[in-house]
Amino acid sequence: MTQQRKNFGNLSASAGIKQHLGNTIDLLLNIGYITRSPNPAELFSDGLHHALATIELGDLRLTQERAVKTLVSAEKKTGDFQFALTLYYNRINDYIVLQPGEAGFDQARNSAFLIREYVQLPQVNMQGFDLDLSYRFSDKMTYKTTAAWVNAKTEEGNPLIDLPPLNLQQQLFYSPFKNKPLRFGLRSEYVAEQTQVPDFNFDYNFFENGNIATRLVDISSAPKAYHLLGFSVETNLAKKVDIRLIGENLFNVDYRNYLNRLRYFAGETGRNIRVELSYRF
Repeated sequence: MTQQRKNFGNLSASAGIKQHLGNTIDLLLNIGYITRSPNPAELFSDGLHHALATIELGDLRLTQERAVKTLVSAEKKTGDFQFALTLYYNRINDYIVLQPGEAGFDQARNSAFLIREYVQLPQVNMQGFDLDLSYRFSDKMTYKTTAAWVNAKTEEGNPLIDLPPLNLQQQLFYSPFKNKPLRFGLRSEYVAEQTQVPDFNFDYNFFENGNIATRLVDISSAPKAYHLLGFSVETNLAKKVDIRLIGENLFNVDYRNYLNRLRYFAGETGRNIRVELSYRF
């Protein structure tokens, strides 16, 4: 039996500049430094994660992450057309990541569970962008869109696991009556296929018809891109009572989310239509 004593002191600092371009657009530059201590799960995990059906193993040798992040953004918050575009670059030293272990499976618990281990990478370079945009065509119709993309690689140029792919969401809202709180919404979500994925596939030996056979276990390939459509209708039933009819994945698309580690076992939810009733106190 051992007694672990872990003492960490975190430090963060940032500096920024803001420049006005005319009366509507702001440019911002920000540079920040931050440290992050490993959390208890990263240090002490040593067993089955029931919700994800994986064995997770921590590492007591993990040290603090140290990151320098540079961020440049442009914002317009007035008028019918508004947007916020942010570009960022983040260099992280001693990056902590949960990735598949070299052993592949753990079969010591009367089943075969995938193994994931917390490891520390010397340096990771992360870059990407976030976009928020809206346009008001009239008092009755408004269009909104958000987009996000991130890319991260080690100093050797290897991609990281579990990075979200390009995501684009668009929404169109229509309110036909000026003095009645009735609003229709149409929502579109496109998620691209993640092409930057590390290879953690492994060979698995098993008995088949009395002989030892080998099969490649593919745990690395990313799901295909998908596009989902949804709608919403909302209004007031009374002064403090709102009702909403929401439909998601209207065409019942069969898809899998790369960030969902249960994708190995089942796809995501199909068509979902629900009614929500809320009361404001």
